[in-house]
Amino acid sequence: MAKLEHKEIQLQLNYSWEDNSREESLLLIHSLGTNLTIWDQVLEALSKEYNLLTLDLRGHGQSDPPTSTTSIKDYAMDVEQIIDHIGVGQLHVIGLCLGGLIAQYLAIYKQTKVGKLIVSNSAPKIGSKELWNERIDAFKEFGLEGLVDSTIERSFTESFKTLEIEQIENFRKMFLTTSSEGYIAACESLRDEDLRTETKRIKAETLFIGGEEDQVVTAKYVEDHSLYIRNSKAYIMPGVGHLPCFEKPKEYVEIIRQFLHLEPA
Repeated sequence: MAKLEHKEIQLQLNYSWEDNSREESLLLIHSLGTNLTIWDQVLEALSKEYNLLTLDLRGHGQSDPPTSTTSIKDYAMDVEQIIDHIGVGQLHVIGLCLGGLIAQYLAIYKQTKVGKLIVSNSAPKIGSKELWNERIDAFKEFGLEGLVDSTIERSFTESFKTLEIEQIENFRKMFLTTSSEGYIAACESLRDEDLRTETKRIKAETLFIGGEEDQVVTAKYVEDHSLYIRNSKAYIMPGVGHLPCFEKPKEYVEIIRQFLHLEPA
């Protein structure tokens, strides 16, 4: 783990750079209410082939909370500062939910930094303004403690919630470490961002991954929105919910590996 002082505002960003002396590097950007540890179950397998960069977004994990309104662009510029700091020219990028929007922004506006793009359980636009305003209002009334059970309910399949009790508790602890400022800022950024008119500019070969039982960003929504990027395809993982890296890490790694190993069309 390392910390980077933001160049423009008083903010420390937490990240992990694993230089495995590989030819290619992979950046993984986490989802709302999680942190870089959401990737722990896939990193060992991926480290055999890639150098790995993970980070905590503002207000998540060990990164400082935001002190003002934060946009998807702000998150993307945070990521860019870390990439520049470690001195990597180009990486393949995987973004999960909120991270998927950030990854798409990088692929639109920072094209030279993105090799291949994987948009996981995400889309160019996630949810409606009404949905996110309701979520923000619920947070203001009940706090994260009041939202964690419903978040677990819609994020995982029934079988996973029943059989993997320890993993569910690990997720609960992770979610509750998110700062209040970080959670609201992320909800606001998801509410306000719509990249559907911009994704046509993405040149990177792109894979959308969806979960067959994802209640947050449904499989059909992923498939429909993958059409906004010309050089893209969608794959729906059977029997998995919103967080496949957590629920089915081995299968998730294999999908990633197969896509990244494909020669450009």
